[in-house]
Amino acid sequence: MSLTDWTINDIPAAELGVTNITLELCGLQTSSARLQLDARDYTAELPALFAPYAWLDIGTPAGRVFHGLVLGVARAGAPERETLTVSVVDAWYMLENITYEAARVFTAPAAPADTHAPTPTVAFSAHVILGRGTADQPEGIRALLTRALTLAIERYAVPLQIGDLPDGVLLADERANLTVAETIRLALQYLPDALGWIDYATAPPTFHITRRADAPLLTVAAHDGVAVSGNTVNPRYDLLRTGVRIVYEYGEYQVSSEVRETPLPVTPPDGLPPGLDLPPGVLTAVTTNRDYSVQPVIDSAGTGAADHWRNIIFTVPLNPGAPGEPETPAVPASQSVSFSEYHVEYQRVDINSVEWWQLKGALPEGAKEVSLTDIKALPAGRVHREVVSGSFPPGLESLAFDAIVTCKASYQLYNSDGAGKELVNVPLRVSFTGSDSAQEDFVIPSTTHIPGTPAVPGTAGSPPERPPEGLAAQLLAAFSELQYDAELTLTQRAADPRRFHPGQALALTGGRAEWAAARMQVQTVSVDAASGHTRVLVGPTPNLDAASLVDLLRATRNRDTAGFVARDQAANPQQQQTYTIISGGTGGSAKVSPTKTNTNSGTGAETFASKQVMVGGKDNQYQLTHDAIEGKILLENTAESGQQRVEINVKDLMNGPGKGSIAKFRELTYCDGTEEKKILVLATEPYEVV
Repeated sequence: MSLTDWTINDIPAAELGVTNITLELCGLQTSSARLQLDARDYTAELPALFAPYAWLDIGTPAGRVFHGLVLGVARAGAPERETLTVSVVDAWYMLENITYEAARVFTAPAAPADTHAPTPTVAFSAHVILGRGTADQPEGIRALLTRALTLAIERYAVPLQIGDLPDGVLLADERANLTVAETIRLALQYLPDALGWIDYATAPPTFHITRRADAPLLTVAAHDGVAVSGNTVNPRYDLLRTGVRIVYEYGEYQVSSEVRETPLPVTPPDGLPPGLDLPPGVLTAVTTNRDYSVQPVIDSAGTGAADHWRNIIFTVPLNPGAPGEPETPAVPASQSVSFSEYHVEYQRVDINSVEWWQLKGALPEGAKEVSLTDIKALPAGRVHREVVSGSFPPGLESLAFDAIVTCKASYQLYNSDGAGKELVNVPLRVSFTGSDSAQEDFVIPSTTHIPGTPAVPGTAGSPPERPPEGLAAQLLAAFSELQYDAELTLTQRAADPRRFHPGQALALTGGRAEWAAARMQVQTVSVDAASGHTRVLVGPTPNLDAASLVDLLRATRNRDTAGFVARDQAANPQQQQTYTIISGGTGGSAKVSPTKTNTNSGTGAETFASKQVMVGGKDNQYQLTHDAIEGKILLENTAESGQQRVEINVKDLMNGPGKGSIAKFRELTYCDGTEEKKILVLATEPYEVV
């Protein structure tokens, strides 16, 4: 087959001035075509079908062999005689440039003016957990691949259709800002003998992923002196593995609670004004016990062989979920009213305005005669306001979202000498924080209890991540088969270029017997139309070499899934004790002054300092600690019993009816006989009891 048999968009290549066509077809990478033209005159213009971003069909009498996007034209040679090279890339190039997003559940208000009725909504986010579906249920490799490809095809109009896709298990993996191509490659880490390729004969082209055992068979005679000008074959014994052993560290929380009440004396605290009567007090201790248990769950295949150094062995810590919270009993309370105010400043977003794109710095300085086309905003229909400053109240943070606006701009650009050039369809992109709400001020009233707390309902927590089944056998199936590196150069001019493509399994006959049965995986096919030569490169898939095995181990080494709890904390379960004074209290005034700094790097608890505290005129050594994980601050007497302690637990504020409140010292007014006096009390904002 000679160049005269090739066509571009059904036009004979020779009529378009094409002197050669070369194809580079690759698996899980961008495939490309290069069209060479002899321009003869450097002022000659290219035919219109070679315009940037135009789609080309390259074919032969047997049918279409490539479908791609014009990405550039390179000019080389002397002014009186130039050679032009048109670069064309297939749809995989688009997958390398599209960010993978998955649907997630967010909390957004029912209406912009309604600050009390948040409702769950589903939106797309580039912060994803691979291996988890929309309902946070485990999903396999085929489901993830289908989700990623469907996003590219339906949302971004990538000219592909989905063909054969393999299935398998994969570990949950939290990632952000992956491209669709990266997502596919990460999923195939767990099917290391699978390779992706595109069948250009269909309309639109069909994307397939095939494993070695299922790949279409290609048979070539190794020593055919007419068709094969040369070959090299290298067996890859260095990649063989005899077994896989995965140890999953599987753990669960068990939560229990105990309530204990201790009477307090009626003595008023020193320093309070006379006449402030306090009824007999009760100290209520609510003890929450979180017991965390870890057990190994082993998944292994083929690990009984004697050469243990050829086994793949690694450990995967699983997400233990979140512990549930038992119900905290209600206590009586006084009340005081205060307010928290939040202010948010916006500016209008006009994506159709050239001035707005200039203000955002997307257009270069000096751009004139600007026209904008293909303007798109994500999330669609919601990009009207940009948040300039301020913050939203707790629980209403979802009023803000990440907004992205894109367009294509054409404009004239002049330099300081007055010379200018025209730029056409330059892609522009602007990212900012958007908001659905037009409400600028939020006032959150509430009722605080002084002292005392309302009842806090218990929570169920979230279930632990379960060990996947069969991953060891899945990996061993790929690593236990002997791979080959090979290269063939074929010289048959009459050969159909569609006969050779990545994703095939090569059977090399006429040589050694094992070559014919090896099912060597075709990775790259290079075709030169002018010479009629075809070069076939054979080898292990990109996820099956030694470096990729290290990548797989590294992916599980620092595994980060949403809600994962540090293993140090899991190995050292803590007890959370929350004390609430219903009324009354012990006598004495207190003065706290720092003496020395002391740190403790244990389980997330940090000791800020030892303090000298004066209570009722007697010196006692107290230690002040802060536990960032539990969210509590504790002041405890180191010499006496645990009853002599002051504890503030932030979770009380997060989980109660008045959640989202801020606890701080607040001024209260009371009447002392005929005089009005004031007192500072540590309290939350008021909230409404319903």
